[in-house]
Amino acid sequence: MRHSIFAISCLTLSTLLTGGLTTGGLAQPSTVPAARSGLSDEIGWEFVGESTLNSTQIVETEYVGDCPGSEIETKEARFTSSKTPTGDRRRVLVRNTTRGLTGDTMPFTNREYDKGRSSEATKMEFGTSHSSKRLRVLPGVNEFDYEIRERDRVIDSGKFSANIEKATRQITRNAQWYNEEVCANSSVSNNVCADLRQRRQFRCSTGKVLQSYFESDDSPSYRTLISNQTNKSIRLSIDGDLYRLESGESVRVRRRSSFEVRYNPTCQTCELTHSNYVEAGKRVKFRQQNSRIELVDYPRDDY
Repeated sequence: MRHSIFAISCLTLSTLLTGGLTTGGLAQPSTVPAARSGLSDEIGWEFVGESTLNSTQIVETEYVGDCPGSEIETKEARFTSSKTPTGDRRRVLVRNTTRGLTGDTMPFTNREYDKGRSSEATKMEFGTSHSSKRLRVLPGVNEFDYEIRERDRVIDSGKFSANIEKATRQITRNAQWYNEEVCANSSVSNNVCADLRQRRQFRCSTGKVLQSYFESDDSPSYRTLISNQTNKSIRLSIDGDLYRLESGESVRVRRRSSFEVRYNPTCQTCELTHSNYVEAGKRVKFRQQNSRIELVDYPRDDY
């Protein structure tokens, strides 16, 4: 009996020392949770439409065919920092310090950083020197310095990198034939043109013309219309040749360039004292203003 009591006492003492029994009869060792490691700050460029920070592509398009050429897009980017968020009267200055850039001024952008999650947008494009309109970057990994200012005080600064790849695509761009009615003299609008012709052009979407000709008349001189829209008879001289236009009459002449028209604005029989220079290929008319006659444009819709 004494042996049983002694065994129970030893078991009780052992239980107290080990912290109790488990359901399996064995003591469970105590554990301490490990400390949670901190997350790194997210700092750098957010690109519109992309979820990955500091990584994007800028596409270069190469055109082949009748109208060759190339075009490189720009990319919209916004600076963001989980370490120092936006705030009232804050701005961020970001400089591209990548090796291989040229010029006395490193490419930089200075944007508002006062609301939302990120800065005011900036446009990126490939280039090697500073531009006042775009933030210049190089293909591949670019290194940046940044300063966040609140009024005139720098409240945060640091560095980050961004990978900006160049992606290329090739597109065939051919010219097309266009038929249109235009003024033979391209400096005269259709509405006041006296020499409208049918023109056929083979041109690119960029406006570059590869072939062009008039279908009906390739004459190098232009037809010009001078009309008398007053109720009086008018004497006039065109490059020294004398004409008389009764009310409602017109004269058509051909010229390659502007020419002089002389007339008397107040007297039908007196010396021709007044002159106007008329653009070749144009429609002009005499009209009466009070007691005077003047020579003005004669638009097609002015009937």
